[in-house]
Amino acid sequence: MAEIRVNHCRALAQTLLNLVVAPKLVWTPVATNNDYASAGQAVLASSLLEYYWQEKGVNQHAIRAVEEAIVFTEGFVHAEWDPDLGEDVAPDPDNPDKMLKSGDIRYTNISSWDVVRDSRKKSWGELEWYIVKLRRNKYDLAEQHPEFANDIKAIGQDIHSVSISEVGRLLQNTDDVNYYIFYHRPTPALPQGRKVTFLSKKVVLCDEPCEGDIPLYRVFHSELVGTPYAYSPFLEILGLQELLDSLHSSIATNQSTFSTQCVVLEQGSEVPIDQIAGG
Repeated sequence: MAEIRVNHCRALAQTLLNLVVAPKLVWTPVATNNDYASAGQAVLASSLLEYYWQEKGVNQHAIRAVEEAIVFTEGFVHAEWDPDLGEDVAPDPDNPDKMLKSGDIRYTNISSWDVVRDSRKKSWGELEWYIVKLRRNKYDLAEQHPEFANDIKAIGQDIHSVSISEVGRLLQNTDDVNYYIFYHRPTPALPQGRKVTFLSKKVVLCDEPCEGDIPLYRVFHSELVGTPYAYSPFLEILGLQELLDSLHSSIATNQSTFSTQCVVLEQGSEVPIDQIAGG
């Protein structure tokens, strides 16, 4: 049987995505006070937002998060401070060959299945903690954390995160390892919250209070009622897409099997044979 895929779902998803992200975003910061300095800060805030949105590519991360929210029900943008980004500031006193950077925000898209959460909670707002899984080059991490250098370099590929057919290839060709960040909101037990960065039980790179808001931003259409997950109207057309594929497959199978069709007539019919010759 011929199996034909007619991917109308993608076309519909792309149309919906374009409708959402096509309008240009305009920043209009408003100062709380009416004095001259506050008004000047509002103008600066608008320029700064536009700079990060365009020059730093935040708009591309936002568009991808919207696309994942349509297809996979939710998308995430993770915004973490990276001290190794930005411009050179001064030589590192511990390593004269290395320059200290000014630091900047690193934006990363996170897929829904890479945000671990307590599935027993009734909504996203009830979650007290979650774990974000990223991918980082282990040799860069070893350079940034020399006290764990040997342990970091000894970490191999997590075979549970890839398909069986890819295990051998990835074990040989990648230097990336799973990089986890655990976030915990402020609670009576943890009034300052918590942030733990780790690669494994043995390699814990950072364990400190979580200052400010958790830098994980969620994009979604609507909540899946009674769960900490989301729902997308895109899911409603998957059944129709499956039916459409089945109908096209049936037609293609008939045509490919009986493509040269013959007409059978009773002897004595008034149709001349030259009209039906050749199928």
